[in-house]
Amino acid sequence: MRGFKGVVLLLGVCWAVYAPLWAFDNDHYSDAKFQKSCQKCDLSNAPLQFENLAGAVLGGSNIQAANLESANLEGADLRGADLRGANLANANLRGALLQGAKLEGAQLEEADLEGAEVSGASFAKAHLKLANLISLKGEGASFNGADLTLARAERAHLQKADFRKARLFWTKFDLSNLAGSNFESAVLEEASFNGANLKETRFNGAQLVATSIHAAQFLGATWTDGQLCKKGSIGFCQK
Repeated sequence: MRGFKGVVLLLGVCWAVYAPLWAFDNDHYSDAKFQKSCQKCDLSNAPLQFENLAGAVLGGSNIQAANLESANLEGADLRGADLRGANLANANLRGALLQGAKLEGAQLEEADLEGAEVSGASFAKAHLKLANLISLKGEGASFNGADLTLARAERAHLQKADFRKARLFWTKFDLSNLAGSNFESAVLEEASFNGANLKETRFNGAQLVATSIHAAQFLGATWTDGQLCKKGSIGFCQK
């Protein structure tokens, strides 16, 4: 009897260890994969790498820690979806709807988010190295602590975005509208903001190293030393 209980206990431990690998709902997985429609579904830890999910409707779904590497999610509806810790490296998210989505800690290296809608989305501590963020759109998105090394975000519309403590090494924001955004304590090494709208932004404590800011607008911005940029602050902060 003791031996039997030991086996049961061992099996229980094994299930506790390996269950998260198969945490998704099989029916939901089938609907998402083949019907491309499954709202508020459980797809956590689902193996969806390389899948063609273009235009899929997955709004409000739990997609935590799912493997979506190199998946095609172009134009997909992921509004309010929970993608925390998901692997989206090399994924195609062009034009995807990500309003209110949670992507904290997600892997988005070399992902293509050109033209995606990200209002209220959170990319806190996400890995966005070499990501295509050109023409990204959305107010109030959070990139707090995210790594955007070598990311391209030209012509983005990210007003009131949160870039606190973000790594912005060689990141391009040329011609972007970043008015009211927060760059406090961020590291901007050789980043590019040429022609960008940086009005009323905050750079308190940020590190600007060889940052290119030609023709950028800084009216009302708070500079690294805490001083306010006055009228005429174009290409530099006039204090």
